[in-house]
Amino acid sequence: MLDSIGKAPDAPGVWMVYLVSFFDDDMRTVDFARYLYALDFCYFKCRQVKQNERTVLRSAIEQATKYVEGVFASAERMGFARYPNDAPIDALQQIMFSVNLLEDIRQDTVVKMGIDLPTATKIFEMVPDVAGWADMVRGAKQSSSAPTAPHD
Repeated sequence: MLDSIGKAPDAPGVWMVYLVSFFDDDMRTVDFARYLYALDFCYFKCRQVKQNERTVLRSAIEQATKYVEGVFASAERMGFARYPNDAPIDALQQIMFSVNLLEDIRQDTVVKMGIDLPTATKIFEMVPDVAGWADMVRGAKQSSSAPTAPHD
């Protein structure tokens, strides 16, 4: 909302530190996507990042990376829907949006802020079997039945 009206918080680094406290390993994929979107907004608005904010941002990226890895590890048996009322295809779209944001945040923090993390070498490098997940999305658009996870 702030971005759409051309406003930014006076202390985006403080907002970022506070935001990171909301991370939950068991959050729904939609909440995770919102969390990363807000993190992206806050860190991008930081003109100068203090050392404690760098530490928090690095920790947030590491937590988010573990979350994504866990979601893909469990996708085989339960899909991306973490709760019964989550639509599987919506959850997949949300996790893909999140992966894109996370890889962008990681790349920016390495290049622009000098945070020591592995750099992204390609888009969706965190996604195992990109072609399989793409087929799942295509199949969901053509079918009314629930899509199934790809196999390696």
